[in-house]
Amino acid sequence: MKKQRGIILLNTLLMASLLALLVLSQMQLIVLHSKAMNELIARQRILQGLEAHAVHSLLSLKEGCVIEAGNPDKAIEYIKTHQNCLMNIKGRHSQFVTEDLGIFPCLQIMQHQKNYASHQWRLTLQSDQSAILQLRIANPEEGQVCKDSIVPITSGIISWRYVTQN
Repeated sequence: MKKQRGIILLNTLLMASLLALLVLSQMQLIVLHSKAMNELIARQRILQGLEAHAVHSLLSLKEGCVIEAGNPDKAIEYIKTHQNCLMNIKGRHSQFVTEDLGIFPCLQIMQHQKNYASHQWRLTLQSDQSAILQLRIANPEEGQVCKDSIVPITSGIISWRYVTQN
């Protein structure tokens, strides 16, 4: 009878310790999940800030800060060397550079029932938290004739790339 009580006590202690370990591991998972969510929220805020700066920069595409078009990664390197333009909106600083990619006669934008060639730009922005947003923007341009097949595109932002440095 005494041996059974000892085995019951041992099993009870073993089950209690197993339950305690499960509770501790779940608490650790909750902490890790909250850290991941906080990181995601911080990255989302950085992206939203870059988008706000991009909207402001889109209004002044043809003014200064235009470099020769090249590889998209070269624009990022150009920004990292701080040879670019600075922008301050609501106390947040960002750096940007614009590349004139030229006119693409066969990538056409339909506007007011008429096809136009597209003049494309690449805008590269870097926030003060080292996140980088690259946007490719197309605007309608008159006077260019396509000699191949026409590919319809929309005006405005046609592609984007978001790069974080972690």
